Amino acid sequence: MASKRSNAGKRDTQVKLGAFGKSDWLDLSEYLVHFTKGSETSDGYQAMMSILASGRLRRGDAPFGLGKSVKALRESQRVVCFSETPLGFLKRLVLRRKSPFGIGFHKRFLLEKGAAPLWYLQRGTPQHAAMMTLIKRAKTPLDPTDPVWNLTPFIDAPGPRPFDNDFRWEREWRLRADLDFHVDDVAFLFIPENRHSDAWAFFHDAERENLGPAYKCPYLDGTWDPERVAAGLEAAKHRITPPALRRHISLSWVDDLITQMK
Repeated sequence: MASKRSNAGKRDTQVKLGAFGKSDWLDLSEYLVHFTKGSETSDGYQAMMSILASGRLRRGDAPFGLGKSVKALRESQRVVCFSETPLGFLKRLVLRRKSPFGIGFHKRFLLEKGAAPLWYLQRGTPQHAAMMTLIKRAKTPLDPTDPVWNLTPFIDAPGPRPFDNDFRWEREWRLRADLDFHVDDVAFLFIPENRHSDAWAFFHDAERENLGPAYKCPYLDGTWDPERVAAGLEAAKHRITPPALRRHISLSWVDDLITQMK
């Protein structure tokens, strides 16, 4: 279960638009976000609640990158995916993931954990050819200790045709390990706007009644534009701790979260 970091290790929790201290640099971000995956029958909510309750973001089952076809290395090529897309420009990602639920982390926190941006090497280019030469040397015969396998999960090779495995617009980062985190490591949560008040009330009650981790960071809506994100962050600074409201909340998603936390 996710726990709260001691004051000595507590990070700066103030979320800001822009980057490098420039609030008008809206095309850059100091955060990495992970949206849960939805489907025709699920909006990704259950996955989000499980992650928050456990304090662990697990790698996907499938391997990624240029080494994903090497069966003997499958385990070392599995990753957790994030996006560096700036706040206020995430609607396309929300639609692609089919989920409005997600978690945001400070980029420096994930860098310390070993995360890195995805490197795209266009097939047919000298750069791609050079990397494939290194991979071939490490495969014949297979040397699982070759350093190139530490790079392959972070490299994709789109084809020459438009949109052929080309997802550069996602500004993807990857982490080659499960991510364990504390409550204070989470910079913000993505929750649909109409659920923000209930989430705020619930997490305060969770802390007061010792039900589980209390995520009292800012709540954002992934479909907001930069102006709305700025307003939401400002409002979060002045959010008042509500009275015990759990008994007044009948939404099933709150009840599900309590079950996850037990």
